[in-house]
Amino acid sequence: MSEKPKRCSVWTDAAYSRDVRGSSLNLTNPLLHPGLRGLPLRPLLLRPHPGTFCYISRVASTLQGLQRTFLDLENASDEDILGALRENKKLVWIESPTNPTLRVIDVPRILAVVQKGWREGKTKERPIVAGADVVLHSLTKYVNGHSDVVMGAVIPSEPSSSNQPELAENLRFLQNAMSAVPSPFDCFLAQRGAKTLAPDGDSYTQPLAMADALRALGDRGERADEVEPSSQLLLTSESSPTERNYQFTRPIRKVAIIGAGVGGLISYRELAQTGFDVHLFERDTVPGGNWHYTDEIAVNTSIPSNPNVSVGDFTPSLPPKGVIYPYVEIYRDEVTENAVRRRAHRAPRPVWESLTSNIPAPVQQIRDMPWPIGTPWGLPHRLVGRYLRAFASYHGLNSNDDNKHKVHYNTRLELAEKQPNGQWALVLKTLESHNDGELVKSTWRKEHFDALVIATGRYNAPYIPPIPGLEAWAERFPEHLLHSRDYRHPEFVQGENVLIVGAATSGGEISRDIISHAKNVLVSVRPHKSPVPIPPETNYWNRIPSNATIIGEIKCFLPPQHSDNIKKVKVELTNGTIITGLDRVIFATGYRYSYPFLPHHHNMTLGTQYADPLPEGSNATEPIVTDGTHLRALYLDAFYILDPTLLFINANHGLVETFTYSEFVSLAAAKVWSGTADLPARSELWRRYRRVYTKRKGYGRHFQYLGRPGAKEMMRFFQAWLNAAADKYGGRMIEGLSKDLDQVFTIWAQAHYGVRNTAVINSPSHLDAFNTLYNSANMTEGEDHYESLREAVYNDYW
Repeated sequence: MSEKPKRCSVWTDAAYSRDVRGSSLNLTNPLLHPGLRGLPLRPLLLRPHPGTFCYISRVASTLQGLQRTFLDLENASDEDILGALRENKKLVWIESPTNPTLRVIDVPRILAVVQKGWREGKTKERPIVAGADVVLHSLTKYVNGHSDVVMGAVIPSEPSSSNQPELAENLRFLQNAMSAVPSPFDCFLAQRGAKTLAPDGDSYTQPLAMADALRALGDRGERADEVEPSSQLLLTSESSPTERNYQFTRPIRKVAIIGAGVGGLISYRELAQTGFDVHLFERDTVPGGNWHYTDEIAVNTSIPSNPNVSVGDFTPSLPPKGVIYPYVEIYRDEVTENAVRRRAHRAPRPVWESLTSNIPAPVQQIRDMPWPIGTPWGLPHRLVGRYLRAFASYHGLNSNDDNKHKVHYNTRLELAEKQPNGQWALVLKTLESHNDGELVKSTWRKEHFDALVIATGRYNAPYIPPIPGLEAWAERFPEHLLHSRDYRHPEFVQGENVLIVGAATSGGEISRDIISHAKNVLVSVRPHKSPVPIPPETNYWNRIPSNATIIGEIKCFLPPQHSDNIKKVKVELTNGTIITGLDRVIFATGYRYSYPFLPHHHNMTLGTQYADPLPEGSNATEPIVTDGTHLRALYLDAFYILDPTLLFINANHGLVETFTYSEFVSLAAAKVWSGTADLPARSELWRRYRRVYTKRKGYGRHFQYLGRPGAKEMMRFFQAWLNAAADKYGGRMIEGLSKDLDQVFTIWAQAHYGVRNTAVINSPSHLDAFNTLYNSANMTEGEDHYESLREAVYNDYW
């Protein structure tokens, strides 16, 4: 190697640097070659950064026949290290400080296990002095300090002290032979950083000090809103003292999950794999949640909605007070009456016969169970239902699996109460049908759990707004009014004039479904009033066929007076227009949050008003649900701040990667409850929650809305938090979202929504055609653009 001055300035003893990606890793390849002679026999112990890990575990293992042992050197005892040593091990590889968490490993202690007489050292350690044969420095980060060069230095020990005197010369030769020679300018950049290394080292502090400084700013109210929650959690979770973390009052071992939809199923998998005693309860007959379709509709839907959202989903059915559990009641009523009883218990789902998912298949899948190649991007609801039942069967969770002691179908949670001993007492009701429905048996029982997961979704309590005059219409024409939850087939509106109230996902898709059967379709829309960014209304309106009529917001339903014919009564819009001649009104007006089994966590009086958290030590219960438009007192919209043994899965709306999001939240619960991830103390949780409240512009229907950008930010946050915890405590790490999904969703959104569908849909065959991605791609400009989009959609572009 030619000794150019600028390059020599970064040598230490016999240091060699290079300017290719991955620092000096490739230059050390010969050290890991099984056939290299003359190397001292050393054990191979790794605490690698991701690039090193990838090279050692994949490249060196496959191409060089390397056998390796991984060990957490920060927490390993001397016995652990000695136990990992084998005679055929050739190298000890220690990374310190670690990348990216800057954890410092006690290098001298580890070396002393193998060779006696090492001197102690800590942060500013010199491994060569301590007895290491080779040291690899990353000049890119700590030494350079300016993030403008990719370079590393390999430093062998002095030839006189090395067990292999020719090692330094071999490395010199390999550097030239492998073209691992940096440019003079790169050496200049590294030299600049080296000049400031000493003062940098004198002032070096762990990230925790930065976190403390940021927290201090927040406590004084100085620019706390400028500190992102993800950064704070990643920093404060590192080496946080015990008093800074939430302390559970009892070990968590037994967990109840309510709901066997996608959130409940994935939660069961994550918690069971972590070692918890998990029990799954589902009110329906099979798993799948909203994706289990039947022609049945709900027993009754209040029009307008009952303002008491605490019973918006159902009214709890509790046994008489003082009974001894299990308590049994048997009904020998008419078959039809028992059928109504079963239908009220299971609650039919808001799915209609022709419904197709509005999320493409590559996005709507469980990551370790991908859809088969060739699966259409537009998923019929039956296909999604079968997919979830297959996942349940694989994990032994289906209704026909032999797992009755852990998985309970036809079972509804009626009441959940926290006990003085810290456990949750659940009153559960199981409904069984016998003799072809002639006999129905109800069994109530009480069970106790350490933690409770609510995975019931957010489509259980339909919302119909209290528009003036609507209540009188509901009394006079109950058969002509329904919520979109109860819509099933388009034939029931054959030849009718139909008004759909609401033009979001359900309203737009139902308008497409009925347009070829109804005589006229009117869709009432109103402008969004959200204080935070949400998708524009036109995204949904583009799905409405042009032979449907979009009208404005409804002011009132005029009194029917003495008329028994709905066609003769009128609807007035806010612009003064009068609508008459209607046969049916379908309300596609969304849902409200409702958890009837948590009565102590509802407080209607607050509405959307902010309330300060209860003082520490208070015996009162912090409300979660008020008017049903939002949930409050949840950290990350998941952990109940007052008691993090209560968890909500997929409580947000506007989610796209719902299946993947379930995995992130479930893994967080598994790690927090098992003690392998730190949850901040309650005071810190409230401080972060208040910042979220401000960022989201207060409470309201928008509060739980994430949208795709928000969901991606949250999942990046979960990934940083959980992977830092895995680095600290061990356990599973989680991968982030594939960037390919961005491209998939962009193509899908353009094809699915595009521009307004200008074609008229007059028949079911037309509807089928316009529901295909091929014909929905009319927003493209030019034949080439159209063909490229079509090629991407039909050829598994992702």
